[in-house]
Amino acid sequence: MSLVSCEFLWKVYEVAILVFSAVHHLELPHLIQGSHLKMYPHKIKLRHRCNAKFGKALQMSQNHLNLVLVNNVPLFFNVRDGPYMPTLRLLHQYPNIMKKLQVDRGAIKFVLAGANIMCPGLTSPGGVLDDDVAEESPVAIMAEGKQHALAIGFTKMSAKDIRAINKGIGVDNMHYLNDGLWKVLIVKSQDFFISPSAFYSFSFIFLNGAPGLKLLWLEGLHSSMICSFHRIFNQTLPHGIDLVAGGKSKKTKRTAPKSDDIYLKLLVKLYRFLVRRTGSKFNAVILKRLFMSKVNKPPLSLSRLVRYMGGKEGKIAVVVGTVTDDIRVYEVPALKVTALRFTETARARIEKAGGECLTFDQLALRAPLGQNTVLLRGPKNSREAVKHFGKAPGVPHSHTKPYVRSKGRKFERARGRRNSRGFRV
Repeated sequence: MSLVSCEFLWKVYEVAILVFSAVHHLELPHLIQGSHLKMYPHKIKLRHRCNAKFGKALQMSQNHLNLVLVNNVPLFFNVRDGPYMPTLRLLHQYPNIMKKLQVDRGAIKFVLAGANIMCPGLTSPGGVLDDDVAEESPVAIMAEGKQHALAIGFTKMSAKDIRAINKGIGVDNMHYLNDGLWKVLIVKSQDFFISPSAFYSFSFIFLNGAPGLKLLWLEGLHSSMICSFHRIFNQTLPHGIDLVAGGKSKKTKRTAPKSDDIYLKLLVKLYRFLVRRTGSKFNAVILKRLFMSKVNKPPLSLSRLVRYMGGKEGKIAVVVGTVTDDIRVYEVPALKVTALRFTETARARIEKAGGECLTFDQLALRAPLGQNTVLLRGPKNSREAVKHFGKAPGVPHSHTKPYVRSKGRKFERARGRRNSRGFRV
């Protein structure tokens, strides 16, 4: 644990203890002797008593979730009477405050869906175990090839037992990227109008995606004012659609991706920033293509990539999509390629030839304005479905492919369909 992160942790932790002593009306010695010191065995010197300015915490969550907030930012959480753990937002800023376990690439989508971490995902070649991790302790869940933690878990067995048993659930998934706690939205009091008689300094939290209103935190709000607050809150919410000047926008283009892929959303966030701060048309095109559907992001084969990059040595090929292998091309030159995804064989052939397979965050560092790049796309209209679009089959000058019941001697073989039978339209 680095000195900077450790020092920060104890400053935040001191405030957290003060908050929870005020919340649960506990004396500080009783609180300090709890499970906190078992999890973080360091001495804490407190010279301040709990103050009324920390307010009260109202637990109205169906999942028995408690939050520690400092300046309206959730820093720690626990479920029921379990240990307090840092949130992922705090962990991403100070990654060395917890011990870490790493899962392989195949477990990423399951962990991000809320599944518990199985032992084989930690003992596989892509997994990493820390033998110092004990049973029933909070850990950060890292992923193979990723920089930041994607979940926070609670071990059901020690790291040595996970390696020895190698089956069953090894870590309970307590908090993961894009879950309800990650989507916590803090609403300030100035966003609403409250009559002077009922005005207090307060803030509260919504959990996006959870059913109903989860009121977790009231700061400086007396308990006798809660009922009047709910009445005022319901009356001041708009009951119609307040359109801005110019009326309703009828544009149907995408302004965000439909996918829930957290890494794609991070790329969108990066290129929104580059478009706003640089004004580069290249970045605007990349951002627009990140929004597109799968049909409009067709894969680009290695043979087309080699053909398009002929005579453009030293430049970076940029593909907002997948680069696939093509066995019809025998010699692959040294290419620098940026893509959302590479198939395993395509990546291996490019790197074997002395080329590079880059990600879009690496491209943003090398070419923030798109300098020395070649923007490429796969064949968008080569799908089988596109061949059936256009004029009706059979009308003059139509080359539209008909929907045929079957392929054989007796199906669509007469005049007008084949050159060998008189003519073809």
